[in-house]
Amino acid sequence: MAVAHSAPLSFSQLLLTFFESLHPGCALGPLFTISSTHRLQGRIDVEALNGAVADVTLRHEVIRTVIHRREGMPSQCVLEPEGHRFSVTDLSGKGGYSEGAAEEFIRTIELGERPWTEPPLLWVFLGRFSPDDAVLVLFMHHSASDAWSLEVVMQDLGAFYRARLSGADPMLPPVLQYGQYAARQQAEPLTRATKRALDYWQRQLDGVRPARIPFMRRRGPQDAGHRSVFRFEVPAALADAVTHVSEDLQVTPFVLLLSAYKVCLRKITGVDDIVVPTLTFGRDVPETENMVGFFVNALLLRTELSEEMTHRQAVEQVQETFLDAYSHDLPVLQVIDESLDLGLLLADEEFFLMPFQVVVIEGAGRYRLSDDCLAERLQRSDSFVDGMAVPLDGLWTMEWGKSLTGSVIYDPSLLDEAGIDRLVSGFTDALTQLSRDPGQALDAWRTGSPAQ
Repeated sequence: MAVAHSAPLSFSQLLLTFFESLHPGCALGPLFTISSTHRLQGRIDVEALNGAVADVTLRHEVIRTVIHRREGMPSQCVLEPEGHRFSVTDLSGKGGYSEGAAEEFIRTIELGERPWTEPPLLWVFLGRFSPDDAVLVLFMHHSASDAWSLEVVMQDLGAFYRARLSGADPMLPPVLQYGQYAARQQAEPLTRATKRALDYWQRQLDGVRPARIPFMRRRGPQDAGHRSVFRFEVPAALADAVTHVSEDLQVTPFVLLLSAYKVCLRKITGVDDIVVPTLTFGRDVPETENMVGFFVNALLLRTELSEEMTHRQAVEQVQETFLDAYSHDLPVLQVIDESLDLGLLLADEEFFLMPFQVVVIEGAGRYRLSDDCLAERLQRSDSFVDGMAVPLDGLWTMEWGKSLTGSVIYDPSLLDEAGIDRLVSGFTDALTQLSRDPGQALDAWRTGSPAQ
């Protein structure tokens, strides 16, 4: 494919190149992908859907972008539009739709040999159980996409699909291209607000040290890049309790879930000073709302959880820390450049770098692909051992849709499945204790402590 034009990398993409230097082959390798799965119920016009995939690939230049790492600063090169990726698989022999059959189809895609780093970076797979029941799977390389971007792709796909069915204009607004956004971002001068934010992070991260997980193995000479996935579901009664207690404490479910995670880590590590990264959307200007690209940023949330604290006070402390950090949100690469202690933390082999995030599926992920076809986002339930990479030691995600589920992506060379099970059990216990009695002291929780 011919190069149309080039652009600098965004701060988020530069962060990927930073982690690529720490974990070669992960951030820019073929296994660092993101996906979403949707069940389609209703009449599906395959030809129109194929054309809609082509339209989306043309609309968003980042889908046709590669990152070049030649001498000097790396850059992104946008390629001329030449084709798109769409395939259809006949699943009619599976005896109709089932979650198990859908999971098997997704796993076949995940474990297949595909050039995920070669543009166009949007791959669309349609598995048809019958003429009016199918599974639609979107895959993108993470260097060009994030969770928000996949929602944009689905929305645009629906608009183009309906337009092709009706012959009308899709009525989509003009979109700022990701390369244009990156160039604008890199050209922005250092403002007073930025300097104040940098001062905040220097104070916040002064003297930060890792809290070691006692059952974590020693690091090998090189990260092999492969990650495993452990999935779990929070019992419905506990998920309901999280909603009610969040309302009572006037915090978001994210803060409550993060508090339980931090309490769990304190129990396991025996350290009061807990640092947990969390991921933010990184979309700091209105024009980014309908853009596809990698915008993810990270906030380093440092909380002191003393033995005298109650669970309620721990939640309040986590809330205050998060609000302060969010109000000083900066590209984390700028923070790394300015904070010696943060650089030392990231390089410390005792530090297990596993961000914690909560993803909310609005409206349980249901919307109309067309008048005749309902699309419903599916939540994954099966765990698998290989075939995924993240440029971190792990990633803990809580997904809130029809139910509250969790997935822990982790480096199996550092933690085995039994170790992750201990973490998940500790998290669930902490969440239960917090939801049952927020006034209870942190150190009153003894029974079932994963540290014992």
